[in-house]
Amino acid sequence: MLKFNTDGTILEKAGATKCDPSEPDTQLGGVWTFLNNETKLRIIDGDTIIYDTTTLNGTSAVLTSTNIIGGTTTILTMSLKNN
Repeated sequence: MLKFNTDGTILEKAGATKCDPSEPDTQLGGVWTFLNNETKLRIIDGDTIIYDTTTLNGTSAVLTSTNIIGGTTTILTMSLKNN
């Protein structure tokens, strides 16, 4: 699970089962910031990805990113909901 904190950090929380039991339950997952009047979201977690904010409201967000990898265009869509 990802938690986008108001200070611009992202907290990664492990689920009920972890691949490696010795991993921490929570860890820093990068930083985020809005761009262009909240029409874009930049996430830096070792890589930098800029998502288009297709949907953004108090309960959910839909983010898309289009990339060209090895000549192939890929579209990543991430749907988030507020718990």
